[in-house]
Amino acid sequence: MVEYKLSRMEPKLKNVYKVIRGFLILTILMNVAISAYYLIFNQKPELENVIHEDISFRLQLVFVATITLIATYLPSYLDSRKNIQLPEVLEITVIIFMIAAGYLSQRFNLFVRFHWWDDVLHFTSGTFIAVAGFLLIYMLNYRYSFDLNPWLIAIFTFSFSVAVAVFWEIAEFAADALWQTNYQKWDVPADTSLLGKPYQGLALRDTMADLIIASTGALIVSVLVFFSVNKNSDETIRKISKLFNKNQ
Repeated sequence: MVEYKLSRMEPKLKNVYKVIRGFLILTILMNVAISAYYLIFNQKPELENVIHEDISFRLQLVFVATITLIATYLPSYLDSRKNIQLPEVLEITVIIFMIAAGYLSQRFNLFVRFHWWDDVLHFTSGTFIAVAGFLLIYMLNYRYSFDLNPWLIAIFTFSFSVAVAVFWEIAEFAADALWQTNYQKWDVPADTSLLGKPYQGLALRDTMADLIIASTGALIVSVLVFFSVNKNSDETIRKISKLFNKNQ
């Protein structure tokens, strides 16, 4: 019965991926074409700075859209190479989140328009990545019979999510330093609502707020993981094993 439902749902999932990938490819081609047009046919020196900023913005969109496009192939890779079939609802939710967090946020400048947008994304990403960490450690525990203690599983789940959040902040810092982007909110109005005190600086307050919020989401998932594994271990093993072995 489960296999029948999967077979009926797979075409719908493929159609969703086709629409998303088509949108991202069209976005990449359009922004590359516009940037090339500006570079080739711009004959107005007085607009050089404006055009340079627009080209820089469009290349950022191309980069984000390309990363998101590559990420849409990750579930297929896990399914074909690693025999890991994620729930379809989870797949679609994660991909839509990546588009919202990456391309749409950059395209419509949502980080500045809505001061809470960044907080929502970091909390959501903290929970998603914690779930991914839980699935990873449980996959290893299941396949290699490590018989890990529930405390270790919960700690790994939390640590995995926080580590990814730290590397993300490093990437934001590097992007701002190299390309003068504004991921760390160093160039927003001084009265922007952020955690901390004004003398600490906008970028530091933004970074620490992102880490705290992402860690909060990771902590919530880790606590749920601990109680789920500790109190209902057999049922959890049964459900998780289905994700990693389609033949069962």
